[in-house]
Amino acid sequence: MRQHISRLKQMNKFLSELVKTEENISSIKINGITSDSRNVMPGFIFAALPGSKTNGKKFISDAINKGAVVVIAETGTKISCSDTLLITSDNPRSKYAKIASKFYTEKPSWLGAVTGTNGKTSVACFTSQLWNSMNLKGAAIGTLGINSIEYKSSLDLTTPEPVTLHRELSEISTRGLDYAIIEASSHGLDQSRLDGITFEAAAFTNLSHDHLDYHITYEKYKNAKLRLFSDLINNNGTAVLNRDSNEFKEFSTVAKRNNISVISYGSDIRSDICLVSSIPKSVGQEIEINVSGKRERLLFPLFGDFQAHNAMCALGLVIASGADANKAIQSLGHLTGVKGRLELVAELSNRARIFIDYAHSPEALEKTLLSVKNYTRGKLNLVFGCGGNRDEAKRITMGQIASKYSNKIYVTDDNPRKENPEKIRRAILSGCPDGLDIGDRRKAIFLAVSELEPGDILVIAGKGHETDQLYNDRVKPFDDRYEVKKAIVYERVQ
Repeated sequence: MRQHISRLKQMNKFLSELVKTEENISSIKINGITSDSRNVMPGFIFAALPGSKTNGKKFISDAINKGAVVVIAETGTKISCSDTLLITSDNPRSKYAKIASKFYTEKPSWLGAVTGTNGKTSVACFTSQLWNSMNLKGAAIGTLGINSIEYKSSLDLTTPEPVTLHRELSEISTRGLDYAIIEASSHGLDQSRLDGITFEAAAFTNLSHDHLDYHITYEKYKNAKLRLFSDLINNNGTAVLNRDSNEFKEFSTVAKRNNISVISYGSDIRSDICLVSSIPKSVGQEIEINVSGKRERLLFPLFGDFQAHNAMCALGLVIASGADANKAIQSLGHLTGVKGRLELVAELSNRARIFIDYAHSPEALEKTLLSVKNYTRGKLNLVFGCGGNRDEAKRITMGQIASKYSNKIYVTDDNPRKENPEKIRRAILSGCPDGLDIGDRRKAIFLAVSELEPGDILVIAGKGHETDQLYNDRVKPFDDRYEVKKAIVYERVQ
């Protein structure tokens, strides 16, 4: 009860500061906050946010009738109810996020974030695993939901909307978790979902052709990522940056301009955490790393050198959190793979292997194919497609990459959404004209499995951890892993 009263006082003080008024608002009792008018109850704050399909301003009257005591809206918004406090802003999403952060005050003592086109989920999960291996209680928040030893929960978005995010951070904290790492998507950063959080550290993995259907230009896409380092890190915090990336210099400059120290990682010998070498092994790879002048060689139990790079990034974040570097390095050898990230799902009696991967951008697909090529004794075959209502320009490029590195290509449906699936496949096939056009993903997987020869590798890319397909407004249950198992059983009984 005492904690609740303290929270109300903090919230009232914050609201007073926001509206810059001497008006006494201590009598306002805040019971909740939402951007969905359907969820408004007496004593709620309602955020009337602009959206792609509709504007929340349309629902202000409805929210007030349901008992909203505060409304957040765009500059210029007017309301007729004098009993409701109106807070306007040129960026109401940012205001909403900041208020949500004040409503849910309990947070882990150390918060970090990771952004980049590829690798966010693996980095976040590896970071959490490294903490837990050293008896430091931590959680990863992102595409796969909330993952920790003590607590798990599903999420709708990679970077949750503010109320969900802060409610979950509060839950994590009350369960005794001191550390959390959040996946910061470009959409989440652009829409200010993380505003109100001051991170102790943040990491950048890479930037490649993706999400331009939303951001329109590569520059805007990059700037969304840069916000994490210019606006959201503690001035004495740490940026963990990929020195191999073309954007390293720019991200490093932004960080240092804000008095943020930099830990670099990568294959570049100048990296603070350097992946010196990687030798493929049957159970993963033998890696040699150099951490600030100290060399270590160890067996890394995952496939793909990009996974080793993700682990180096996670190591940087863990070191930035104050954990013992030597213990963290030794824990690298105990990491487990992330669902749908170059996941080995089957090894057949003829030693052919089947991997499932989330790669859905040109750079990610190329890295995946290059990585598994080192393990291929026979042919490298690929099943993949591209999502609908997403960046169209990458389709032919991904087809070209598939053609360059794969022996046999099965072009199939990913998530067509509201686009014509045949149109998507034709665009891909223009980059790999020798590919087979098999729209039905189940048939494509079954055929690909049936054609595996001794020592071959099959990569099924694009959907990774996902367990459904989206066709128009229809959600079709579909799990690549399950279909692989069915295909193997089918082959055995033939």
